[in-house]
Amino acid sequence: MRTGTAVASALLGAAVVTLATADEAYRAAVRKWRSEREARLKSDGGWLTVAGLFWLEEGDNPFGTAPGSDIVLPAGSAPAKAGVFARKGERVTLTLLPGAAGRVGGSPSRAQWPCAPTPRALRTCSRWATSA
Repeated sequence: MRTGTAVASALLGAAVVTLATADEAYRAAVRKWRSEREARLKSDGGWLTVAGLFWLEEGDNPFGTAPGSDIVLPAGSAPAKAGVFARKGERVTLTLLPGAAGRVGGSPSRAQWPCAPTPRALRTCSRWATSA
């Protein structure tokens, strides 16, 4: 009987060690996934960089810090009149006004930039800065 108890104890101990090892591997995989997910969310194209969601109407949609803009940006983040998103059907063009410079997809933008009609592309298109 004691031999059976000893064997059972040994098997149970091996199972606990195996479960602990598997549990730690799982925890490490979850930590890695969370870290990578956080990095993607915080990246230039990630959702955590979205400062606002504005529906573009057909025609011109001016933006800047001026209270009368269709898209009002936080004070100090851009000129009062920074530019215009022009929507014609499914096509959107970003036009920066004099005094506003920006980056689109990490590159310095031109005065006028066509934007693809997808949420991700519009997020990228709308990332700009007030100085070159």
